[in-house]
Amino acid sequence: GAYLLRRGLFMPWELGEVLSRQTIAEGLRRLAPQRLIADAIKPHPRSAHARVAVLEASLYMRNQLLRDTDWASMAHSVEVRVPLVDRILLRRVAEAAAMTRHAWAGIPKAALALSPRQALPDRILDRPKTGFTTPIAQWLQTRGMSVPAAPVPKVPRSAHWSRQWAERLAMV
Repeated sequence: GAYLLRRGLFMPWELGEVLSRQTIAEGLRRLAPQRLIADAIKPHPRSAHARVAVLEASLYMRNQLLRDTDWASMAHSVEVRVPLVDRILLRRVAEAAAMTRHAWAGIPKAALALSPRQALPDRILDRPKTGFTTPIAQWLQTRGMSVPAAPVPKVPRSAHWSRQWAERLAMV
């Protein structure tokens, strides 16, 4: 349940402000979020950290980040490969890391960047860390589809664009 609260666009107590009780009940019945999460964490990871990692990989990364990467890259004719999420590669790396656990201690994440046969240029190695985002709000705005200026009840203008859109669409 805590994971759903973290990843949810609206809190459960806010849903009644944007959807009818019937729509909420039907959506929860069809989505079955508790079952979805229970299925995602089988076999049951031992620690809370491991459970969150499995949920992030199986739900958020697979159903959100990888999907967004796929459609955004295809829209611009860019081929994107994400080898570090290949389950076979991860299984082999995990096995090797488990066998040589002490050998991996103290190795910084930069070791991955230093591993290609042809060294990456310093401008890549030394650049600041960046997160993964898709500029959906900007894309909507350039197409004249930004969130209307009229205030949306209960949603501050500072709220994330996706929440403003969700509430706006619920009013239609």
